[in-house]
Amino acid sequence: MKHAVAANYYFNVTENFILAPQTQYTVASNDKVFWEAGFTSDWEIVDDFHVRTNINYAFLDDSWNQQNWFGWVRLERDF
Repeated sequence: MKHAVAANYYFNVTENFILAPQTQYTVASNDKVFWEAGFTSDWEIVDDFHVRTNINYAFLDDSWNQQNWFGWVRLERDF
């Protein structure tokens, strides 16, 4: 990767739910350019137990000939 610029912001939707939209512009080492946009969410189900998710979509350069959805879901316990 040559360089990238990213931005996100956290919204406290409720006391137990956070939503963070995000975007990123990247120039790869082969000079291909792409954007990513998506969000991360954090839901505290009970004290110290969270469900965290991330969903992104990559807007790739036409020469890459593909579009990508990706993400993850994680259960996390704080001790």
